[in-house]
Amino acid sequence: MRNSRLILEEKNLIRRYAELLPLAEQELILADLEIAQIKECASNRSWIIFSIPGYERLIYQGQHAVEAEGKLLDKDGAEVSAILYVDENNRLYELEFVRWDANELIGLQWGTLELCL
Repeated sequence: MRNSRLILEEKNLIRRYAELLPLAEQELILADLEIAQIKECASNRSWIIFSIPGYERLIYQGQHAVEAEGKLLDKDGAEVSAILYVDENNRLYELEFVRWDANELIGLQWGTLELCL
């Protein structure tokens, strides 16, 4: 499934992650967020890969998770981790939601979101 836009809650989650980063990294993520497009997306939005207009990822050099932990609940109360990944240049790369009981996401309860280092 290809969706062209992030929903408000996804944008707010990325902004909250950015607030925990050093200023230079924070500025990159927030600038990317303003122009990012969804390149690929799972049908249940469990992972979203971004493309940044004007930024070319030449050769895949890996990605790393932002060093914070996001947790929230799915509609049925199952625990879900929210993980934000950046590429080797600290540019926005992927947002992933992992439901630990291996079932599919139903509908995230955004009001339960907690983010901590």
